Amino acid sequence: MLRMILGRLPQMVIVVLGTGFLAFSIMFVLPGDVVRSILGDNYTPQAAAQISAQLHLNQPFLIRYFSWLGDFVTGQLGTSLIPPHQQVSDLLGQALLPTGEMLLFGQIIAIVLGVGLAVLSVASRNRVVDRIVQAIALVCSSIPGFVLGLLLLELLAVQFQLVSPRGWVAPADGGWGENISHILFPSLILGLFTFPVMMRVFRAELVSQLDDEDYVTLARLKGISTGRLIFRHVLRNSSFGLLTVVGINVARLVGGVVVIEAIFGIPGMGTLIKNSVQQHDTPAALASITFVAIFVVVANLLVDIAYAILDPRVRDAAS
Repeated sequence: MLRMILGRLPQMVIVVLGTGFLAFSIMFVLPGDVVRSILGDNYTPQAAAQISAQLHLNQPFLIRYFSWLGDFVTGQLGTSLIPPHQQVSDLLGQALLPTGEMLLFGQIIAIVLGVGLAVLSVASRNRVVDRIVQAIALVCSSIPGFVLGLLLLELLAVQFQLVSPRGWVAPADGGWGENISHILFPSLILGLFTFPVMMRVFRAELVSQLDDEDYVTLARLKGISTGRLIFRHVLRNSSFGLLTVVGINVARLVGGVVVIEAIFGIPGMGTLIKNSVQQHDTPAALASITFVAIFVVVANLLVDIAYAILDPRVRDAAS
């Protein structure tokens, strides 16, 4: 196990460094001028030259990149270029909790829906139930996440007033109950957008196990019911493909966070990335994008570890 983790570390470092370099390159060539955003109506060529010198914006690309990389590696994330010039670490701390909550609840909802509907479809052995389940997954995967979010927002928040339409409440301000009531609905949108892939993969694994494996045939000959067979034997053996999809799903969830946070007015990582890129706030943009990359690669590493724990063959191959 340790050898597998150590073998993955160089790949993870390359992915994170590559993401940071790509983000820095995009911010470098992006149209616009952060100096104008800082000075506003007070912009003059002399003031612009002074600000550029203070912020080292007039240095060559590689010097600026390696300067940023050295600071990032040592934990010095810098200060936002946009007034009130907050520490980037403070901005990240404020944005991580709402995004982390939404990703966690969204992943849980996607897994529950994907596994539950797949088991229902296979265990029922009913063609009508199977087609209904497949239709639900098709509708959720066909409608873009932002469209699905707006439709459900109009229906449940505006028409029926069942959920809070916008915003995010910190646990310290309104308590965990108020916090969860605000974050649960956008998390549901994320879960509905991402569960169909899980459901299809897990359903295919279940069908493959039930139709092709000898231990299933032997269990049926012993008179074990399909439901008991699935829950006691087939679920674990069918979970390997699901774990792979869960790892891939993390990146899809992170991509959907930007849009969902904009719809619901949630001050998370997606909002921070969007605002910092629009304002050419390079320190905040680079730190937030790189932290997202770190989160994705660590999540995929955890999925691989879980894969090795469940399947001894993977653990032995890694050793």
